[in-house]
Amino acid sequence: MPDSAHVVSSTGHHLRPAAADVRSCRRRFGCDGRLATVYALLTGRPPVEGGNLPELIMKIRDEEPQRPKEFQLSIDDMFEGVVLRMLAKRPEDRFQEPADLVTELERIAMFQNLEV
Repeated sequence: MPDSAHVVSSTGHHLRPAAADVRSCRRRFGCDGRLATVYALLTGRPPVEGGNLPELIMKIRDEEPQRPKEFQLSIDDMFEGVVLRMLAKRPEDRFQEPADLVTELERIAMFQNLEV
């Protein structure tokens, strides 16, 4: 019996847009679906839903996810922006390195008077 992490990743719901186009995913930060998992953890649902796998891959590649606040009102606006940036369709619109993401999260934490 596969563990739950394997089941989630094997359904395709957590594919990144770049991963849906295997030609553009070259060990780049975020191609493996972990960033889409953040969305699912915050909202209780995947960023994009579809019937069968080919339909789902097309939706991941072509459709923008709904704003996380539509499912969880308590999400901070700035953090929502980070989540949506992590899921941006165009690679140049995403965080280029994990350090870029950490820097932005630290900035938000400082703005919110949170210790990091």
